[in-house]
Amino acid sequence: MVEATMAEQAERLSRRRARMLPVLAIFYIAQQVSFFSSPMGDRAVDHFKIGAWVVMSIVLLVALVTGGGWIRPRQVRAILNDETSRSHRADALGTGFVVAMVTGIISLRLRWRGTARPNPVAGAPAGRRGSGKRR
Repeated sequence: MVEATMAEQAERLSRRRARMLPVLAIFYIAQQVSFFSSPMGDRAVDHFKIGAWVVMSIVLLVALVTGGGWIRPRQVRAILNDETSRSHRADALGTGFVVAMVTGIISLRLRWRGTARPNPVAGAPAGRRGSGKRR
């Protein structure tokens, strides 16, 4: 009887998790838009905003990596994190990593657009590292 109750509870939590994570992602993106749409100041609310962003980022990252359900009994977590769930989570984390890397590369390229590339030797003209003569 207890086994069926644990399985039913895990099934209910699994459906709830499937509905909850997209909602949290929407909140996170809305928070990102709010954070980047206004300039950073030195007011207390600005410090609170960055703190809230850090906390939300950590909570979402830990929930994605572990599958959440930290306050549930170990048996329920074991049912929730079956082989299929772990496989899907691993695929999603891999895809997320690739998307993050591509986004970072594109962001860096957009930042470099219209600016001169850094010269490896400070003060030397581009393409020349010196006159080649010894003093």
